[in-house]
Amino acid sequence: MIRQAVAKPESGPALLRVLATVLGMGQTRLELAGVELAQARQSSIRVVVLAILCTLLLVVASVFASAALVYVLWDVHPLLGFAVVAVCYLIAGLYCLRRVKDIMSTFPPLFEATVAELGRDKLAVQEAVMSFTSQSQSQAKSEGEAS
Repeated sequence: MIRQAVAKPESGPALLRVLATVLGMGQTRLELAGVELAQARQSSIRVVVLAILCTLLLVVASVFASAALVYVLWDVHPLLGFAVVAVCYLIAGLYCLRRVKDIMSTFPPLFEATVAELGRDKLAVQEAVMSFTSQSQSQAKSEGEAS
């Protein structure tokens, strides 16, 4: 029983190789997470800049369109022009709100690929450790039977 708890001298290099492999996998996964974060940052910046530009242009266009509509309807019914403009803004605002909710619900989770790779790495390391321990136990049994 004491023999099984004490590590064999031959198992030292194997454990070091397993540890080096685990550390290498961790480094690779951190690099993958960094790449994913950089991609998310770039796409977020692009979306924010386009959204600001789009907002600015739409505000200018809507001010002119609203003024034109109120001017056209001023002779018929002045309050009708303002009411039509307000309803148009309300409909456009609700549409934009719905689109934002749709877009936000379809965003993939951040670091999705990294988490998947870490899960596969965990399984591979567990299999390697199980294989290593079963080999060590079988060697210990065969040595115990030989003596």
